[in-house]
Amino acid sequence: MPAYTSITFSFPRSVQPDLIAQFYQIFMSGGIAFKSGKMRANGKEIEQTLGQTIVWNQTQAESSIPAEEDEFRYLEASSVYLDIRGFEECRLLQYLSFDEVILECIVPEGQVSVKSIELIERAALRIWDALPVRIVETSGEIETELGYALVSKGIQPSVMPFAIVDDHCAPLASTVYFKHEKLARGVILRARIEDKTQVLFESTGTQVNGLEFKRICEAIHPQLAALELPKDNMSIEILVDLVKQRAVQLSETNLNQLVFIARDYVEGFRSPHLKGTWIDDDERLA
Repeated sequence: MPAYTSITFSFPRSVQPDLIAQFYQIFMSGGIAFKSGKMRANGKEIEQTLGQTIVWNQTQAESSIPAEEDEFRYLEASSVYLDIRGFEECRLLQYLSFDEVILECIVPEGQVSVKSIELIERAALRIWDALPVRIVETSGEIETELGYALVSKGIQPSVMPFAIVDDHCAPLASTVYFKHEKLARGVILRARIEDKTQVLFESTGTQVNGLEFKRICEAIHPQLAALELPKDNMSIEILVDLVKQRAVQLSETNLNQLVFIARDYVEGFRSPHLKGTWIDDDERLA
């Protein structure tokens, strides 16, 4: 598959014994259909039926990872290939960490628009209503799904073009860049995109991060004005330098968010508020 957009569903440990079966049944309806299951063994790809895939992936979902090895692992979960209108390819992947199970739907990034992803958004809402998912996020190829732990602290979720968050996280999400629609549990957030048919990722890019960067600049506009640096002319690199030099002061939330934005562009930038997390240990930030 070329560069892809991810729709991720985070479930807390321990998982219920029929989680995978229920997820697939609910997700694969309303215009989304199973094509095949595939797993790799001894360097070869082996076809599986839906039933075989459910049994195998449920076993993997119940596998344990020691706390000292808290990192995402794909293990040997089988990929599920789906048939869905509007996308040449669609897959479901599965990976684990110490305290959560992630199910991820991926589709080609260059085919994603608000209109084309409607079937997946509806499926996500069905999953949210029926299963104990903690957060749903969407992101492009080089974006980062932040996960519940960070979003619950006020860092903005990845919304390209939608996310679903619970009642605790909902008040922390931007109302400037995201439209909020109340659900029975939490809210669905939608990026403020006028053209519903516009391809969101003409090339692999950072549109969500761009929105976050703009929000941070607006939040500290008086400081930028005092330095005679118009926010419209700011770059990530310049703002990182200003933060390092203590020329501008960011709130903890904005500083943490800037780390996520800057980490793919600026070496040696880290947040003192994230000691002990994977961000702090990321070799790219060392």
